Amino acid sequence: MTRAAKWPKPPYEFPVPLYPGRVYVFQSRDDYNAAYKYLGIDRVVGADTQGRCEALKDKRGDTIYLVGEFVGRTSLLCHELNHCAFMVLAYVGIDARNDSGEAFCYLQQAMLMQCGV
Repeated sequence: MTRAAKWPKPPYEFPVPLYPGRVYVFQSRDDYNAAYKYLGIDRVVGADTQGRCEALKDKRGDTIYLVGEFVGRTSLLCHELNHCAFMVLAYVGIDARNDSGEAFCYLQQAMLMQCGV
């Protein structure tokens, strides 16, 4: 009997500020890959990957954002959360360039604060 894949506990997990979705920030490739397995995704983050961000659907069909920062650099976490903010705003139909990028900047700032930065 095979064991069902378990959802790994990410160091940071929070609802997307103001918009639909949930963000899961992983600091290890193993945990990121375990999230893939849990979601039934046949993909692996390789050893050469330093960071990653992608929008996916969870088992209920809700939008989730997997963010991976695998080398311990705050600047890379910021980079990956920038990708996340662009994805969130695109999902809700907001042009990140509007109003000097204020929606993007506030969203990105709020997500960084959730990660203790």
